[in-house]
Amino acid sequence: MERQGCAYARNRGNEGHIRLDGIHHVTCITADALRNLDFYTRVLGLRLVKKTVNQDNPNVYHLFYGDEHGSPGADITFFEMRDAQHGRAGAGMVHRVVWRVDSTEAQTNCQSEDLASDPQVLTP
Repeated sequence: MERQGCAYARNRGNEGHIRLDGIHHVTCITADALRNLDFYTRVLGLRLVKKTVNQDNPNVYHLFYGDEHGSPGADITFFEMRDAQHGRAGAGMVHRVVWRVDSTEAQTNCQSEDLASDPQVLTP
């Protein structure tokens, strides 16, 4: 079944391929909502768009961040799971999120912040 405008619509002439128009948001897990909030708002400058709870488990916070323009694909969300163990990168797993900055100056400003302790965060 082909539905126009849907991320699952098949491209004509490319049977078997899924047409993706972009990423709406990425959801991750954090063990510490307060540290997460500090990093994404104070250090990276994102806005906390919404704080709610996980619909499946109301004891778990769900934090939504975005840029000042509400740009599509700029959203990132986190579930707070205090007992979560550190993950190990593996096949099919997202283990790195990258944002592009406007200039070397913007990157230099970030380097003077708390990011300096983790050089992988600032790799161009």
